[in-house]
Amino acid sequence: MVKFLFKLEYGWGFLSKDALQKYVTTQDITADDYQEITGEEYVDPKQKPITNPEPTPPASDTTTTDNQEQPTTQPAN
Repeated sequence: MVKFLFKLEYGWGFLSKDALQKYVTTQDITADDYQEITGEEYVDPKQKPITNPEPTPPASDTTTTDNQEQPTTQPAN
């Protein structure tokens, strides 16, 4: 009965996939029920691979990284 109600509520937009995942962890529905309701295989949020964000470039400073001398600015005469 619970699966039927969750399926209706998910179809109407009242339940999100995140909410349904929580119901799987609390054993209100099974992983198979989740798949039937959402059409997607249940993946335990604790088992999802962690994606590393893109590395951030270092902050800009006045040092050079290409081992070339920087031109010096001469004051106007």
